Amino acid sequence: MSFSLVINQSNLVPNGLNTAFEYRFLNGNFKAENMEVCVTQATIPYSWFNISASLNNNTIEYNFNGVGAGFPTTITIPDGFYTIDTLNLFLQQTFISNGQYLINADGEYVYFVRFLENQTYYANQIVLTLVPSSLPAGWTQPSGFYGYPAVASTGSLSFPSNSPYAIIGVSAGTIINSDTQNVSFISTITPVGSKVNAIIIRSNFVSNNIVVPSDILDSLPIDASFGSNINYTPSFPRYLPIADGTYGSFRIELFDEELDTIKARDGRSLFNLHIRKRS
Repeated sequence: MSFSLVINQSNLVPNGLNTAFEYRFLNGNFKAENMEVCVTQATIPYSWFNISASLNNNTIEYNFNGVGAGFPTTITIPDGFYTIDTLNLFLQQTFISNGQYLINADGEYVYFVRFLENQTYYANQIVLTLVPSSLPAGWTQPSGFYGYPAVASTGSLSFPSNSPYAIIGVSAGTIINSDTQNVSFISTITPVGSKVNAIIIRSNFVSNNIVVPSDILDSLPIDASFGSNINYTPSFPRYLPIADGTYGSFRIELFDEELDTIKARDGRSLFNLHIRKRS
């Protein structure tokens, strides 16, 4: 005896996470005795953020114009999925809103902080350039310009514990101080682009007594970019035993590699599962 289950958005548990699904058996119960289950196919929208208020990693403290002036500006980053390039673009928009930029003689906006990806060193790079103490010849300043330092100096950055420090590649609490010369800072630890680097599927069906936790049904890599579908078809069926008993429903949930719950924006996942008698 064997049969397949298809689990989709109609089975979504309404808990706001979009990563928990429950299949209720038509006759109200399912008797499992000497049976096993495996995932044969899964499609999961890659829709969880890497920076958000709920992850507590959405602020950066910044001082624009003075050595030792502290960190008067707290930048709050809107919830989203950011690469270093898109984080840099968001910072540029913030600098424009705050009047923390100048316009050079060619009409180009000049920003004094840049976040860059440095592939050579498998790192990220922060470049701080000198904010002049007065307007350079031929340049213009925007309306509401933030102000010049007493002497030409760079700004300063602080990455508190509620900042995206792991994505940048620094320890929590790292401060890049103002200086009177240009600063190029290479991340000191390996950047983590997202807290979720793999997906663990757990199920109330599974009884795998050789691992902890014993309810892990399968794991899959993230082989897609944010906003597209993660498609998983295992190269061979990986059956796991179902704990003997009678079930009113079958539940699966998605976790990251540290077994923390994933909170997704899109719950339109699809799972195909196969259940059979153990041979």
